[in-house]
Amino acid sequence: MNVRDEIKRHAAPEDRAALEWLFDRYHWDWQWRFVARCEHVRYGHRSYETNRKWRPTEEGWVLFNHREEV
Repeated sequence: MNVRDEIKRHAAPEDRAALEWLFDRYHWDWQWRFVARCEHVRYGHRSYETNRKWRPTEEGWVLFNHREEV
């Protein structure tokens, strides 16, 4: 699973810039879980056919909005 590809394919357009910036700086697993969340969206008939739709958390948005200060 490539998180960058998932962001490009499945994230909302208004979230992509924030998610890419956050992933560049907080890519370790424990950091990434703090700044982003995913929702499993089904695309098929089987239970395992899902896409991960990423979105920033509140903390992620705060870091992104104040990125010049960080």
